[in-house]
Amino acid sequence: MSTVQITIPEPLQQFVISRIAELGLDCPEQYFEKLLEADQHRKIDDYYMKKVREAIDHDEWVVADEFWKQIDENTRSRRNSRKAKAE
Repeated sequence: MSTVQITIPEPLQQFVISRIAELGLDCPEQYFEKLLEADQHRKIDDYYMKKVREAIDHDEWVVADEFWKQIDENTRSRRNSRKAKAE
């Protein structure tokens, strides 16, 4: 794992500290990891929503089976990842 240092203003630091307590986390690293994972998931979701919109815009209601299998696989993977972290 690599290390990244960031500098944030005092009000944001206080916000991070309060969020860590609210979420029951142990350290800022866990909070930022959760933020980054959520952003990564949003980016993946945005990609798939874009593909669905493109299909709809082009009247391609029948999208390749492989596309839907990938969505299902990503959803299962994310769910399993969250379960593993919760345990």
